[in-house]
Amino acid sequence: MEHIAESWHAIHTEIFARGLVHDGPCRELYVRAVSEDQSDWVTELQQPVRRS
Repeated sequence: MEHIAESWHAIHTEIFARGLVHDGPCRELYVRAVSEDQSDWVTELQQPVRRS
């Protein structure tokens, strides 16, 4: 989770590079979140998009 902001930035950069726009709220799906320190968490980032 330490680099979640960087991951979101990369997703949004790619969305705009492909000529897409956001089409709904973003979501974080915690696939695996078992430790306190979050170092082994697996998180799926989701951003609905549409063609502009």
